Amino acid sequence: MPDEPDYSAEIRRIVAADAAVFLQQSLEGDETGIPPPPVIDITEVSVDPIKFDVLEFGKQGAETTPSGHGGITPPPPPTASCTFSATLHCDQTSGGANKCGFATYQTTDPPKMYRTQTTTGHRTRTGGACKSSVWAGYHCSFDLYYTRVEQYGPHCETYTDTDSPPGGIFTLTDCHGDPITTGVSWCSPTATSPTNKHCEVINQLVGGQAGCVGEVSHDSQFYDMDLSDEYTTAMLISDAQATLPAYDNDFNDTCYAYRFLDDTELSYDFARFKYYWTFPSPATTCKFCWRERFTPDDTGVPEDFEKCVTVKPGMTKTAVFEVFEPNVNGNVEIV
Repeated sequence: MPDEPDYSAEIRRIVAADAAVFLQQSLEGDETGIPPPPVIDITEVSVDPIKFDVLEFGKQGAETTPSGHGGITPPPPPTASCTFSATLHCDQTSGGANKCGFATYQTTDPPKMYRTQTTTGHRTRTGGACKSSVWAGYHCSFDLYYTRVEQYGPHCETYTDTDSPPGGIFTLTDCHGDPITTGVSWCSPTATSPTNKHCEVINQLVGGQAGCVGEVSHDSQFYDMDLSDEYTTAMLISDAQATLPAYDNDFNDTCYAYRFLDDTELSYDFARFKYYWTFPSPATTCKFCWRERFTPDDTGVPEDFEKCVTVKPGMTKTAVFEVFEPNVNGNVEIV
């Protein structure tokens, strides 16, 4: 292809000629009577060559032309895929937990569990003769109650069962039904040396050693249970994660992460893993790719996520990657 013509000399001549005409007109003045500007020696005016695009030749001037066709630098050639055989090394850890506590009497879906149960018992009995030799021939009535609190601690690691001291009212009547003593407060059933006969009778009633015999006009016993401190599914997952063992870093485990929350949401299990690849050092730089595949339990349709690293000569393994349990039931593996 012939060399491109150099237009710089011609441009210099045209620009100089135009400047001379402009100066000459300025020297002659105009009709306003304004004196012309001082004479400037045209020979002292220098004009630098102008760089411009020669579009009809498809490229810029020689001093500003980049390499490549049409002024566009071509991209570097793509990095070739690695052809070596790589080995996968994995280190897995897993954990899980079950809900503890007390279930509701009404069925819920999923069922609810509560970590605290408070039971309030109440027994009322009217009439009947006293079995106690001290109060033989008299009739007894009582209205007793107690409270029991059962509670599971955080992570279900502890269980406590606390009984509050019983309380109530005990009444004695004579053969005619007239009150002998009334409004006597409940005393401790563990007293070994009661200070009054009322406590003795009550202790015998509670201990099963005494009680009312004969005709009983009324006898009822019932209790109420209140549940509190719900053990939520979020708490279950948090408890399971808190007990997850640390990696042992042997990198000789299953390359498998999973999550399983059962339909009742009463148990939760999961696993995570770390991994890296080893391979022979390549002769040239190449791109090594693989996929992390997630398969949900509900649909079974897998979804792949590609990962790639650039491997340079001298490299024999990748960095360590970690795969966590998915957010829904399913598993993740390397393919």
